[in-house]
Amino acid sequence: MPLGRARVPQPSFKCSDEMLRRIEAEAKRKEKTISDVIRNAVEYYFTQDVRQQNLELLLYEIVKTRAVVVRTAAVDTGEMEVLCEAAGEDAKAYLEERKKP
Repeated sequence: MPLGRARVPQPSFKCSDEMLRRIEAEAKRKEKTISDVIRNAVEYYFTQDVRQQNLELLLYEIVKTRAVVVRTAAVDTGEMEVLCEAAGEDAKAYLEERKKP
């Protein structure tokens, strides 16, 4: 190892024979190494997680805004802060309900 370069740890993991066959087939199909296929799959997994969080935040804001609009016609201007808080609670409840199987 050259001086000044840190050793990069090489992670390992266990998987079923079937999973390994699928990974090998994908690597062959894409003309990539097995490491490339696994690295791409892990990167995709974490990217999707961030996208899902962003989607949930966007959905929350849409539902909250909808709740404000629906309730606005029924309140006077002095109750707007209370209205916004209630709309936020409505949005949270809606998203929690969506997460249930």
